[in-house]
Amino acid sequence: MGLSLIGRVAKPHGVRGCFGVIPEHANAERYLPLTRIYLGTYATDAVAYAIKASRLHTTRRGTVLLIRARGVASPEEANGLHGMLAFADDNDVPTVAHHKEDPDLTGFIVETVNGRKIGILKEVMPAPASDVYVVDRSERDDAMIPAVPAFIECVDLDRERILVRPIEGMLD
Repeated sequence: MGLSLIGRVAKPHGVRGCFGVIPEHANAERYLPLTRIYLGTYATDAVAYAIKASRLHTTRRGTVLLIRARGVASPEEANGLHGMLAFADDNDVPTVAHHKEDPDLTGFIVETVNGRKIGILKEVMPAPASDVYVVDRSERDDAMIPAVPAFIECVDLDRERILVRPIEGMLD
């Protein structure tokens, strides 16, 4: 059994032991069918929890996967999981390798939320935790931007552009 990182446990949500998982992948809905989640500091020490219920919750910072797990019945117990990494069995995670319904983003203009043009998206490279956007910057090396909510502000299909929020050093 191999485990894939799916996110990091956030703060408790509500009074019944529900907790959030901040997803590593932009398509968090793919984790909704999971029946088991593994939590720990590393994949090797992760403990399995049966999922009783899960749903997506949108916040101003992005989408969070809310989970009620067997054995976690109070906010205090959920708070004890805060900061742990969340993993799923590789066999349980539906693949998101570019399906026909996924839009082709190649050729989209990539710019920062401040309006600075970075370049043109030349490839969406699949990776275990999340896709990586490879951006052609013409006279510089390609930029590689993880396609996670922390960095991708918006994908505008109508205007064919992607707004990103890079961290310091990401585009150097």
